[in-house]
Amino acid sequence: MSFSCLIVKYEIRRRSFARLLSAPLKFTRIQCRPFAVMSASSSSSVFLTPAEDSVANFKALFENATRREAVQKLSLRTFIDDIENEVSYADEKEYSMDPWHSCIPQLSSLSNLREVSLTFTQRVSNPTTAYHYNDYGTESTELRTTVLKNLFTALDNTALNVSTLSIENLQDCSPGVYEQPAFKNVRAKLKSLHLKIAVEYSEHGPDRDIDIPEKHVFFNRQLNEHWLSPLQHQLTHLSLYASDYWGVFPRWDCRGLRFPHLQSLALGNWSIAHQWQIDWILAHADTLEELYLDDCPIAHALSFETHQHASLAWEDGELEIMQDGYADGAIYPTLRWLAIFPVFAARLTQLKRFGMAHGPWDAYNSDGDSDQAFQRRYDLPARLEVGRYCLFDCGTLPTHWIVEGMRYNGVKEWSEDEVRKLEEEVDPDCCWVLDAEEREGKAGLERLKYPGRRREENMALEQLLEGLEMD
Repeated sequence: MSFSCLIVKYEIRRRSFARLLSAPLKFTRIQCRPFAVMSASSSSSVFLTPAEDSVANFKALFENATRREAVQKLSLRTFIDDIENEVSYADEKEYSMDPWHSCIPQLSSLSNLREVSLTFTQRVSNPTTAYHYNDYGTESTELRTTVLKNLFTALDNTALNVSTLSIENLQDCSPGVYEQPAFKNVRAKLKSLHLKIAVEYSEHGPDRDIDIPEKHVFFNRQLNEHWLSPLQHQLTHLSLYASDYWGVFPRWDCRGLRFPHLQSLALGNWSIAHQWQIDWILAHADTLEELYLDDCPIAHALSFETHQHASLAWEDGELEIMQDGYADGAIYPTLRWLAIFPVFAARLTQLKRFGMAHGPWDAYNSDGDSDQAFQRRYDLPARLEVGRYCLFDCGTLPTHWIVEGMRYNGVKEWSEDEVRKLEEEVDPDCCWVLDAEEREGKAGLERLKYPGRRREENMALEQLLEGLEMD
């Protein structure tokens, strides 16, 4: 029998054992010694939720030293299955979290643990918010910070070397966590960091959500100060996602950051309006092998109220101040994908994988999660979508971000002709249009017109993809 056939047979057996339940797996280990090696390796990943059977299985793991030492990857989740049925108004769940909490200190004995992922529910409610509408599926700030503090305390062990940390739905408000010595000690060992930030969304009154202070404090200061700046010389893989648009407003200024060893960068819901945002990506050209832009539109026109644009540092000549319309300040970025793709092709010489699309933000899985974009970010294809350009209008609700075409994604595969027709018919339906027409007539409306040039941009994207250094 050839060596390749042996490899195939071994792989089939290994995958079969990964699907076995604990009882058959134990019986098979007893009956066949070669399979014992494969069954032990299949236990390298452990999953813990508050469900009774999950907690029981996790605690049983520590009764066997061999199985315990085999664990390299740990996935933690603070909810059981259906997020929508997780009632935590006044921080009350339908089940006790105490058994789940009691498992966390035991992590320090997983001597070969290398990768930890933690997932909270998507909905958050900040302490400064007067009314908490999001009672279903919302986990309080107190619960989240307790989990984080206990987790970092457990991982703060000289015998542990966790190099990969992933936190999905990290709240933009985590009081007392970042000052914790255990957090800093764990952070010092990281090589890969993957964060999806959860910001508050008031379903019954989202008109002032954009001004909730916690999100601005986090993106303006805390993200760099507590997470990214200390990791500049360590990280090889970085993912930054958020549940709402960020980058332009709330502002994330990345110009002071440089990751000399960065190989993979994934950004989700990152809005773009400044050339220096593109320059920051290009600054990692010497090492960057993977780039994923998941729902990262160029904002080709933005309208701000005074208190909004006054808090942002605009370049000279970038911001137009208007006193006679609803929009007090406006900016019309000239960035276009048609110019960016050729620069990526010429400068990102180490790039092997490029993804750009609207990921599965609205896809449901068997666990009831309604957002799979963060988890499936490395599967992102490269294609032009209508939502690659957007508007920001301070007077439009329920969201100030007007991203055309999102409703068409995930429903069916639209042909190029259908998408082109959609782009031609894009009508910026926002309060700002009336202002622009009254102030500037046709010239004002022209600046709000959808700027995509699909045929030329598609050609530029294809040239970029053709030039990738594939493995």
